[in-house]
Amino acid sequence: MQKNAKRIILLLLTLGWMLTIFLFSAKPASESMQQSDGIVERLVRIFVPDFDSLSAEQQDSITHTLSMVVRKGAHMAEYAVLAILLYALLSSWNASGRAFLCIVYAWGGATLYAVTDELHQRFVPGRSGKPIDVLIDSVGALAGVAIAVGVLFLVNRRKQRKAGCKKSTHQPEQISQ
Repeated sequence: MQKNAKRIILLLLTLGWMLTIFLFSAKPASESMQQSDGIVERLVRIFVPDFDSLSAEQQDSITHTLSMVVRKGAHMAEYAVLAILLYALLSSWNASGRAFLCIVYAWGGATLYAVTDELHQRFVPGRSGKPIDVLIDSVGALAGVAIAVGVLFLVNRRKQRKAGCKKSTHQPEQISQ
């Protein structure tokens, strides 16, 4: 694929993902809670088979805890994806081999977007921007960058092994006597 086409695709994917995050954050709290509660209900049915036989207090405790995990996990995941996309985009421009700067800028860019997202949520009914959510999003972004770097490392290592195997399978020339 041509470099410019790849860069344009990565830019569009990154901007599209940022728009997706923005649209999720623009939902009022009641709508957002309803969406995550539906996921929690399905998870509870899978992982807590005797859920219906528990007391109402126990059920509430489980659903509240799981709801928090699902919501914060979703935040981490969406910012992990953003950081992966930012890393890929920045790496496509990195001709000078400064991989560390791509890591820092991808993580920093995703974290900065998390700050703006929390500010945006302050204007959405029932939502509030919380510094702890920025921290959670930032950890998700850091995990995303780590995943991207890890996958890139494994891909490059595999390429090197394949290249090494091709060289070693070359049969030596026979010596004539």
